[in-house]
Amino acid sequence: GSMLIFYSVTAGLSGLFLFTIPDRWGRVKSMKIFGGISLIAQFIIILIPNLYARQFGYALMGLCQLKNGVSYVWMFENVESPHKSTVCGLMNMFDTVSLAVVAIYFMYEPNWFYLEFSMSCLCAVSYIILMMVMPESAKWCLIKGNMEGALASFDRIAKINGSKARIPRDALFAEFIIAKNFELEVNQTNNQ
Repeated sequence: GSMLIFYSVTAGLSGLFLFTIPDRWGRVKSMKIFGGISLIAQFIIILIPNLYARQFGYALMGLCQLKNGVSYVWMFENVESPHKSTVCGLMNMFDTVSLAVVAIYFMYEPNWFYLEFSMSCLCAVSYIILMMVMPESAKWCLIKGNMEGALASFDRIAKINGSKARIPRDALFAEFIIAKNFELEVNQTNNQ
């Protein structure tokens, strides 16, 4: 019970006091920091069999819940409008599948340590790979006046998608593209 309280209180405090960090630091940096702290917290909870250590771990996990919101913002800024609901559903599917696997496992295996440890290791490896692949949000770069960063993000997305097309470095229309994309999203939302 106390661990859930620590988690809930720090998740609430995170939402109240840390919500502007992704807009200041960027999506990728925020994800790296909060995701890394969350992974450390998971290993503290698993590897240190002490009530105070686990309370501390759950408090850190709650504090790092900001990474979940940032991941959705990041995803919405990097995915075209017709695919946003699909990607959102896929992100939620990972939570659902992991909960189902854990529930089935606990029905037959009373020792939770190996499953928890292996799932945390898998999560850590997946997270590290994701951080190496995903570019910073081009919209965030443009909002911050970082045209070179935005163009690098567009290039990275094109490379991941297998496209050879690139936006020229002297292009002045990237801001126009982002503005038109935002305008289309607003119009689609208003038409629904």
